Amino acid sequence: MNWISFDAATCATMPWRNGGGTTCELLTLLARDGDRTDGNGGTAAAFDAAFDARISLATIAHPGPFSAFPGIDRQITLLDGSGVRLTAHNGAFDHRLETSLAPYAFDGDIALDATWVEDGADNAARVLNVMTRRGRCEATIAVVTKGSVDSEAAQPSNHMVQMRIVARGTWRVIDPRNDGATTRWTFGQGAYRDSTQRASPQQRHPHTDERRGDTGALCPPANDLNLVPLTPDAALIAVRITFLAAP
Repeated sequence: MNWISFDAATCATMPWRNGGGTTCELLTLLARDGDRTDGNGGTAAAFDAAFDARISLATIAHPGPFSAFPGIDRQITLLDGSGVRLTAHNGAFDHRLETSLAPYAFDGDIALDATWVEDGADNAARVLNVMTRRGRCEATIAVVTKGSVDSEAAQPSNHMVQMRIVARGTWRVIDPRNDGATTRWTFGQGAYRDSTQRASPQQRHPHTDERRGDTGALCPPANDLNLVPLTPDAALIAVRITFLAAP
């Protein structure tokens, strides 16, 4: 399984349906043909029903309702900015998302409102969203702030997707194929790999296989990936999506 690098700075942002923010979609795993049973054609609802998993960066710009995603389990992680209060309409939860790098899981079926924990004229928040289709796959999220991060060598028995994305600070990337040459990653840069390469290319926003000049931000596809923090504030998010049945 090769790691494919990406840079969120090159990602086209998409406005939310409710107008409350924007999304930079990093990776979408489309559902298999025949799994789309909503009959909504090419509408937004059809696209919501067409994915098994999505990973994205989002900017929350205004308070308001969160769009519901029936059948989806969601995890949201505050990266920086203002704290957000998530209040379920049915009273299931009232969560203050104000601690950075602390993932919060909730049911995407539930309608909820997002408001600021504290009012302010310049409020805005950046978050990482991970969505998985319930009963089809599940996601685990780990935050790494020290020590090195290596690839997992074992080939998974089930379909699995892994992603590493920088949430804070600077990380050194060691390229084992080039005599241990190093590059650097900063916020929004990272890599993913798919054990079956089921991810749809048009939904891989963004990815590239090129080095980026003097910054050394991105690296070519590689089977091994070794990351080491370079700054005291460095934080990396590791996402693993595992399908519940072998493909």
